[in-house]
Amino acid sequence: GGVVQLISKTGTNRYRGTAFDFVRNDRFAARPFMTVGDMPPFTLNQFGGNIGGPIVAQRTFFFANYEGIRQRQERGFTRAVPSAAFRALVTPALASIVAMYPQGTARTSNPDMDDWVGTERVTNDEDAVLLRLDHRFSDKTTLFARYNFDKADLVNPGDTGSTTNYIRPANFTVQLQRIFGPSVVSETKFGYNQSDRLSVRTGPATEQVGVSGFVNLTGPQEIIEDGSTYSLLSDFAVVRGRHNIKFGGELRRILIDVGEGNTTSLTYSSRPNFAVNRLDNFNIVDFPVVQGQRWWTLGYIQDDVKWRSNLTFNAGLRYEFYTVPVERDGRDKVWRIACGGFCAPGTQWYEPDYNNFGPRVGFAWSPARFRDNTVVRGGFGVFFGPGQNDDVFAPIDNAGARTTLTRAEAPALSYSIDPFLGVAASVGNAARAVDETRVDQYAEHYSLTIQQALPWRMTMQIGYIGNQAHHLLDRNNVNNINPATGTRPLPQFGRVDIKTSGSNANFNGLQFSLYRRAAAGLQLGTQYMWSHAFDEGSLGGGESTAIQKADCRSCEYASTGQDVRHTLTVNGVDALPFGRDCGQGVLHHMFGGWMIFGRVR
Repeated sequence: GGVVQLISKTGTNRYRGTAFDFVRNDRFAARPFMTVGDMPPFTLNQFGGNIGGPIVAQRTFFFANYEGIRQRQERGFTRAVPSAAFRALVTPALASIVAMYPQGTARTSNPDMDDWVGTERVTNDEDAVLLRLDHRFSDKTTLFARYNFDKADLVNPGDTGSTTNYIRPANFTVQLQRIFGPSVVSETKFGYNQSDRLSVRTGPATEQVGVSGFVNLTGPQEIIEDGSTYSLLSDFAVVRGRHNIKFGGELRRILIDVGEGNTTSLTYSSRPNFAVNRLDNFNIVDFPVVQGQRWWTLGYIQDDVKWRSNLTFNAGLRYEFYTVPVERDGRDKVWRIACGGFCAPGTQWYEPDYNNFGPRVGFAWSPARFRDNTVVRGGFGVFFGPGQNDDVFAPIDNAGARTTLTRAEAPALSYSIDPFLGVAASVGNAARAVDETRVDQYAEHYSLTIQQALPWRMTMQIGYIGNQAHHLLDRNNVNNINPATGTRPLPQFGRVDIKTSGSNANFNGLQFSLYRRAAAGLQLGTQYMWSHAFDEGSLGGGESTAIQKADCRSCEYASTGQDVRHTLTVNGVDALPFGRDCGQGVLHHMFGGWMIFGRVR
């Protein structure tokens, strides 16, 4: 992926401000394909403003920004619910559950089900605030501090209930820059990031009920994911002759609170099974709020060497170390086959990986015979990453209780589940595990491009890019039932989800681009890529598909689900000819500076 740098504005010696309001609604929207009747109501309003200026002239400045979003969208739905005839057939033990289904509003050709047709409203309310202060101690020493806060409430109806996400990200950073001389510059930063999310699901049922063929009955659930990081960074840049040397490091403290509360889910595999109360399985989660903690230690050094006027080399080395997480109060439980289930308290989750050395080299060369019209660039680098923190949080997931019971363990399984809780406790402990031999994932990136200047202010570039990723997160199941004996290795546990690091992926792409630099108000660009991506069912970021053969991850090797073989984008910008000669008055602001943008993809 690309590297994105976000730079916030600063105040100046003059007070300046802007205000904006953007409105989009169903009156301005094109009619979606297959839409019949009136357009569904939709309103999106984005508004805000900012102001900046001096606190102390020439020395201290401020900048403040606010942005708000209000979105309302109504959408229609059609969902299947039990018909009156089917409700009459349901066993009395399920009378309280079947009564929670909404009444149908239209008959269907299936006598067991009716259509429940209606509308629901999706809402999005968000407010974001930014405040920045800049101070200049001297021409060599400057400092800035920035604070961001965002408050978002997202309401999304679904099934027979609704889920509201309360999202509260915030961050604070302060940076001190010191120029020690014409060839030495240092930056020291402290940063705090917070990402809090509370997801509340509500509905008519006390349990989440799923019946194949009917809409789900929504039960209550609260998911908490609150993350905080504290970072201290220091970077130096030193110029010595041909060498431009950069080095630095970062120390990061990570705290993540997670919890799922207490939920129960019931699953019926078919409508006939539901009618006679043949429960396929149930799942009970009692997961209190726990906190995972870990440290990251990062360091690097890089040297860009101006070997000749037309040839530059760069080489560097980066080292990263991520400590093995721990739970704040020691409530984690490590699960291993070798331990016969849960290991002794204090067992380390997995072996730390001390080998994360990432070298990188590159060059840029402009052959003299082509008179600075041709540039060849190439590079190779090894990049490590920890993945998502909760990818290795299985021992924390075991802090609560996760119980699953299926009809395979209890052939008479039915609702109410109370008589089966004892059996579930003895054979249905749904533990989670992380492979004790896992290592951190890494990717090897390499590229070679040729850029050529052409007449008419055109620039063409053609190049190859590729990467290979190794030790990506993948998921598997252990403690499976032995088909020969019909039993599990540890019968007191059910099937155990384990996260390992044995997956691989690769990508190869040919890129072509043609640009026309802005001239006479016109700028054009074309980009094309022909590529192919493979993986083994994992992309390394928490996403991994269950493998079909439990002992053969490599058997999953195929084109990735994100594989896009051909992409073409053509874009252009043209400054409209009117309004250019209106001076600097009102006419200039009203009619000058208009541009038209276009893109085809």
